[in-house]
Amino acid sequence: MIGVLIDWVLQPVGMTAFFLLLLILVWLLFYGARPRLPFLWAFFTGGLFWLLASAGFSNYVVWKIENWRTNSAQCDALAENVPVVVLTGGLDKYVLSDDPYQILSRDSLLRVLRAQEVAGEQAAFYITGGVSHSRQPAEMMASVLIDQGVGAQRIVTENVSGSTAESAVAMRQLLPPADSPVIQLITSYLHVPRASSTFEKQGYEVCSVATDTLYSPAVMPVSLLPYISGLQKSTRTIHELIAVVVYRLKGWM
Repeated sequence: MIGVLIDWVLQPVGMTAFFLLLLILVWLLFYGARPRLPFLWAFFTGGLFWLLASAGFSNYVVWKIENWRTNSAQCDALAENVPVVVLTGGLDKYVLSDDPYQILSRDSLLRVLRAQEVAGEQAAFYITGGVSHSRQPAEMMASVLIDQGVGAQRIVTENVSGSTAESAVAMRQLLPPADSPVIQLITSYLHVPRASSTFEKQGYEVCSVATDTLYSPAVMPVSLLPYISGLQKSTRTIHELIAVVVYRLKGWM
């Protein structure tokens, strides 16, 4: 227990939370809750920071979002030719190497490797999503597939779309829903609900395949303490929730 607390205080978020808690306790000891408004503001800000960074809270919210959606029964037995649509993840444009295994983010690599695992022998791969600089993740993810033994003739890349909504629209041109209504859609766990609904809005029947979960089981007393990992998870979930609201307002999902 003592070791856990020492390790916690020695990391930046833990140190910040510890001194913030100490400040509030000293304030209460010497000044009570006066002046009331500044004290309430400090208490609220500190409490919100602690909540958003705590492992227990962030993991609970992540779990709820990642489990919003489940596949239909038809996804349990798909035909060998069901297309696999892979949404690109990030990359590091500053890496000097041209090796895609070093340039692509962990999420991007997991998606493309998972795509190869779930694809039928006759399935085509569609990798969609672009960025604003010369290194395009779709092309690099395609090169990883080829390196894993997938024939280049089975891979189609689209590197113009800059969002999930644009990728879904672009796919209608590459693979009309009337010709191939069922697709396997590969993206991160957190992104599955929004991405699946967006592609369904374009007329597809989506069987989602999720990678790179953010969730980890709660462990006491760690789950009660704020960590940088908890703050990162809360940040990503807030971004995803905002995106869901925007997509619903715009009618994209």
